[in-house]
Amino acid sequence: MMTFSGLNRGFAYAKYSNRRSAQIAIAVLNSFEVQKGCPIMVCRSTEKCELCVDGLASSVEQGQLWTLLQEVTVGVLNISLYPSPSRKGGQLAVLKYNSHRAAAMAKKTLVEGNLGPYGEEIEVDWLKVDMKQKLRASSERTFPESLQPGGCKSGTPSQTPRGAVTCPLPQAFCVLDYLNALCKKQQLGIPVFLTKCVQANPDGWLRFWYQVVIPGYPSPFSGFMWIKPDKSGLSGHDKAKNAIALQLLKTLGCPVV
Repeated sequence: MMTFSGLNRGFAYAKYSNRRSAQIAIAVLNSFEVQKGCPIMVCRSTEKCELCVDGLASSVEQGQLWTLLQEVTVGVLNISLYPSPSRKGGQLAVLKYNSHRAAAMAKKTLVEGNLGPYGEEIEVDWLKVDMKQKLRASSERTFPESLQPGGCKSGTPSQTPRGAVTCPLPQAFCVLDYLNALCKKQQLGIPVFLTKCVQANPDGWLRFWYQVVIPGYPSPFSGFMWIKPDKSGLSGHDKAKNAIALQLLKTLGCPVV
């Protein structure tokens, strides 16, 4: 492996066609002396495809970042935004790429400062295991901002103010119909929704995991969302789908409201 300036980094990768061949190679080559007194260490490697970008402003939205990354990098598959664990009021983005090479080239590009107004004070590095675990634990402990159909936002599920007004959905299912029509018009294919209720709290809020695949879009959308059931007649899953559809329309540049 070489640095971007052309210097030898002192290690190499070898890719084998199957697991057994790789295991044999490790057994044979580990501690092998390439030169007398210079044994090499050989072990299993996992390709890194995820980057950690810390220091983004709280105003940066996923759709904005996605558009910019598509312009300056190649192979981005998914973006996840989290509150920054080290910068108060900032955000941390986890970027997933389709290969190690794509991620490495993206890292080089972002380190060089190609994120425009978002990249003034950011730090770019490989996503480390301990950071991944910290982000996962943090997302499980904290309540994400609830998204109400119609674009209204309220407090966290355990702190919903008394008399809070639930924003009505503009005609049941019309948001999904609008999204389907837009995707059809843009020849992207019909979105496929996967939703799963993973948590419920005593106040009646339901936490849904979701993933939406739009066949013609380069990557799926996924995340978590809190939903408060109401008297609209929609099930929790249907209400979640409508709220998700509103966010997708915003990402695609066609907000309903």
